[in-house]
Amino acid sequence: TWTGPTLMLVCDQPRLCVEHLHSLLDAGDANSDRDIASAYAETLGIPALVRASTLALASTLQGDSGLRRLWQSPDAAVVGIDAPELAFDIDTPADLADAIDGGWVDTQ
Repeated sequence: TWTGPTLMLVCDQPRLCVEHLHSLLDAGDANSDRDIASAYAETLGIPALVRASTLALASTLQGDSGLRRLWQSPDAAVVGIDAPELAFDIDTPADLADAIDGGWVDTQ
């Protein structure tokens, strides 16, 4: 059974950069008793460095709010790392066109 933190990512955030992932990992080193989430669009989300206890709780969630529901609790142990660029994700063909126009997606 894995007891360490897990770095969770999604594939629809074309503006995610490796430096932000390093920021999450560095914050995790300094806050081992907390989840480390990305902060954007006035919420906390992924990518995130999630403790094993949070991951176990997440398996009981339903719907698409996921970890956000856990992090909204008043007793949530979470630190947010600013990443406003991650508010842009690809959900529609228009989003994909915008990502291509922005140079964030390689069409090759």
